[in-house]
Amino acid sequence: MKVLRSQPSRIHIAIAGHDSIQLVGFRALLEAQADLELHPADLTATDVLAHADIIILANHPSNSLVAEIQHLKALLPNVRVLVIGPALSEEAVLECVALGARGYMSADATGSELAAAIRVVAGGSIWAPRHYLATLIANAADYFPSHPTTKQLPITGRQKEVLSMLIAGRSNREIADPLGIEERTVKAHVAQLMRRFGVRNRIELSVHAVTHSIV
Repeated sequence: MKVLRSQPSRIHIAIAGHDSIQLVGFRALLEAQADLELHPADLTATDVLAHADIIILANHPSNSLVAEIQHLKALLPNVRVLVIGPALSEEAVLECVALGARGYMSADATGSELAAAIRVVAGGSIWAPRHYLATLIANAADYFPSHPTTKQLPITGRQKEVLSMLIAGRSNREIADPLGIEERTVKAHVAQLMRRFGVRNRIELSVHAVTHSIV
């Protein structure tokens, strides 16, 4: 009896703000990724943009990145935007996220790095290169307003240690080793903290911790 294997769901990607050379480059980078499907589109192609799982907004000197993100979010409030282009400052990346973009990827990223970023953003999380994270989180309070709470939920001393290292952009292994604990213990602490504060991922947890002065 032949067993039918289910095909992986495809992620539909609209490439906005691109030129023909960039589109060729995107196709070359992602041609080996069977679950990713590219659709060229301009910023007025509502039919294409509305059916995309993620929109890649190609940043270049001639466009206004802020205006284009604002346009997309006004047109499609739930759209997931990934900005890709020449190197941006930490402040510019954070501004993109504050405006509603779900992340930033450098134009010199490899195909596997770009594919990973697309999958993370399509899954509802935020993507940014690791070396940006510490600065982004440290300056988050300037961009994300603090929401008053009637009661600050207490956390343990070990959870504070884990959270402090998380804010600095360290991986689970880099948190576990100096604390003398297992990676799975770090994951458990992070998962418990996310549930406690009602956030969905590590970046949102870090932003929450900074804006509410938890650590």
